[in-house]
Amino acid sequence: MAPMAKIVLLFWLAVSLANMVQARWFERAWVQQDTISNPPMPPPYTPSMAATQDATVPTVPSSVLQHTTPPINLTFPSTNTTTSNSSHLHLHRRQCIWNEHTLQWDCDFRLPTMYELVSHYRDGHDAGRATRESSVWFYTNLPMQPAEERAQTFLNILGYLMRSGIDAYSVIDGTNRFWLRTQRNHITSHLAEYWAANAVLRPGEDAGNVFDWCYYQAAAAATLNPDAYLFTRSDQAWRWNSVWQWIEYPQLARNLDVQRIWRIDPRPESPSFCERRLLWSRERRDPLPPMPWVCPV
Repeated sequence: MAPMAKIVLLFWLAVSLANMVQARWFERAWVQQDTISNPPMPPPYTPSMAATQDATVPTVPSSVLQHTTPPINLTFPSTNTTTSNSSHLHLHRRQCIWNEHTLQWDCDFRLPTMYELVSHYRDGHDAGRATRESSVWFYTNLPMQPAEERAQTFLNILGYLMRSGIDAYSVIDGTNRFWLRTQRNHITSHLAEYWAANAVLRPGEDAGNVFDWCYYQAAAAATLNPDAYLFTRSDQAWRWNSVWQWIEYPQLARNLDVQRIWRIDPRPESPSFCERRLLWSRERRDPLPPMPWVCPV
């Protein structure tokens, strides 16, 4: 076999192995909720899906609009800050923090604040990936079950980003994965303690859900790149009570660093496969989507 052919074969084998490993990781990856079955804000809503100019953008019920939060000015830490809430820094405990002396995670029962979550995304010294060079991407209304379909969906998304030369991250890999897994596991295994320690939680409210929603919203607040991406079906609207519509999209549009939000269908069977469409533009002065929920901590 010619030397060049050997190089090509070895490269192909390496790429195939990397794809297999990545696919297995995605099969086990934490999957964010696609919809909020119990919206974290009263009263219960009955959607009125009136016709819209774009049939693939849902109409938000008027009862949600009545409770829409106005634009909020929030000050977050700068990227690569050395004073951020890194899991390796010895700061006041309000989350799981790595103890370099005991080589264990120290956790209390206070939910991490929005500021601290944004710090994790922006802390480049602790696997945070929110920089001016990297975009954030979200997904909704895509095949996620069973695990094999989920892996293929994520590989389709990553394939588009790689082919397009876009350096991007998501809620899955935007922060230190070890911290995220430890923090989530600690919350879900101590729900009663977290509820008792956080006065902002309403009676019966699940601390794990609140952490997840705050973490998703922090991804939208932390991004510094002018372009953000939504991967979703092009032939139908996402759900009006989706995590994207309820938590991520409103915060993303209110992030002054974000100038454009692009919409892409990553499914190879779609007639609009990998066509990039402008969903929202600050330059066009597109209206801000309703923001019915803000992280309470």
